[in-house]
Amino acid sequence: MVTIRHLYTAGARFQGEVRDIRHCIVNCSMHFGIDLGSQLKGTTAICYDTAEGLQCVQSAAGASADELIKSRLEDLRPRSVFLDAPLSLPAAYHSEAADDFMFREADRSLRAMSPLFLGGLTARAMRLCREMERSGILCLETYPSALVRALWPEGQELYDKKRREGAALFSELLKDRLPLPLLFRPGSWHQADALLCWLSGARYLDGKHKAYGNPEEGCIIV
Repeated sequence: MVTIRHLYTAGARFQGEVRDIRHCIVNCSMHFGIDLGSQLKGTTAICYDTAEGLQCVQSAAGASADELIKSRLEDLRPRSVFLDAPLSLPAAYHSEAADDFMFREADRSLRAMSPLFLGGLTARAMRLCREMERSGILCLETYPSALVRALWPEGQELYDKKRREGAALFSELLKDRLPLPLLFRPGSWHQADALLCWLSGARYLDGKHKAYGNPEEGCIIV
């Protein structure tokens, strides 16, 4: 069984990386980590950095999640966004040389869902990404559970979305490994995943990430 002590002990080896990323964040512009959920069910969360630390906002049930994202982009003007949603389709849809119409190389590498299975969510994500890029914002795809598997394989037991109270506990353990103070207590797994998306973005900006997939088809940043 994984205990808090086990997770903290395993986290010690990442402290050097945290210091390096903290230095990068101090010298870089703001970025967003977004867990993109249903348009109207209140399941989209945005994590972003401020001068004081990390903040998060979640969409309200009945209100447009995409409009919340657009308003925050306009108000805060981040230079980059790291999104937990597919931002491309399998290569078979644009290349006769490919024959996998269900999964991208990145999906198979990380055991992620097919962009086709997610349907409307994929379409919304791709549209949002295009709008961001037209505004000069870098938009990249990430995958929170893959980050957990990569950095804390022994902590996957705590990353259990069937436990509603688990998001706050997991994030409490995570906060000592963040390059900035955590100024909110995640009240949902959507907020915890947005935080992980933000951390993947911080790793990317500091050159400590790993990219999975074929760049011509679409990569996932971890």
